[in-house]
Amino acid sequence: MDDRVLEINGQDVSYGTQEQAAALIVASPNRVQFVIARRSRPQTPDIIRSATGDGGGSGSDGSGGRSKYSVFTHSDDQDKPVSPLCFICQEKIVTIHKDASESLGVSIAGGLGSQRGDTPIYITNINPVGCVGRTNVLKKGDVLLSINSNNLLHLSHPESVKQIRKSSESKVLAIRVYDARETSQGDHNFAPSWIYWLQMPTACRLVKTITLLRSPTGSLGFSIVGGMDCSHGNLPIFVKSVVPDTPAAKDGRLKCGDILLSVNDQSLRSVAHSAAVAVLKLADGAITLSVVSWPGTVV
Repeated sequence: MDDRVLEINGQDVSYGTQEQAAALIVASPNRVQFVIARRSRPQTPDIIRSATGDGGGSGSDGSGGRSKYSVFTHSDDQDKPVSPLCFICQEKIVTIHKDASESLGVSIAGGLGSQRGDTPIYITNINPVGCVGRTNVLKKGDVLLSINSNNLLHLSHPESVKQIRKSSESKVLAIRVYDARETSQGDHNFAPSWIYWLQMPTACRLVKTITLLRSPTGSLGFSIVGGMDCSHGNLPIFVKSVVPDTPAAKDGRLKCGDILLSVNDQSLRSVAHSAAVAVLKLADGAITLSVVSWPGTVV
């Protein structure tokens, strides 16, 4: 995942299309030789590895102080340390003039049901001599929201590619993007970190619902970190670990790094760590979790 294919059987495909690459592979009778570029993925940041509640906090129904992180609204709490999670991508619109037959000259990844999960479409590479590369108004990592008012959010990858190609037939393109705070230099494909996803505005997120039943011992099978009283700042409630052979592990949908929004419709937004623990302990019967699940490395 995230490898960039530079050559197929000696043919340069670094800026080729998926169709051209597929044709070279199909035309190879027995053996296909790839030349690829690979970048090591960053580790999950220590902000979650070591984030623990300070205890003694009281619960909140979400009507009090708001989290300052991207999956929620901003907080007025100035006493907490500044975290990279407090920076949210800003929206912008760029205008590009091009020939009618000219493609954008970008590589993209993401989309509903992609290998990384349900993510927005983002730019992984830019052809420096293409129409986007020449204008230098977009960069690797930027999230594509729409082209000429044609929405790209919450589409699958094939649907997004089809919409981009259709829109690119115009000579003037109005492209609405989220200006990503994370990018990469050089020829390799951009590979988002876990922090990259947490800085996405709420419009990009998809909330999933997971229902679990406790084990005979009363366990759900996962632990949490974070909270508004966390030593790292006002953090959401994150899943810290999932225990093997427990309800959460057997269900398979809850992952380390997921953000818990609610338990049985009781909000976990802007609550102390101890309050979130109490909500989970008191929940009975079929326990329904509302979760934001961004791609990321295992904690």
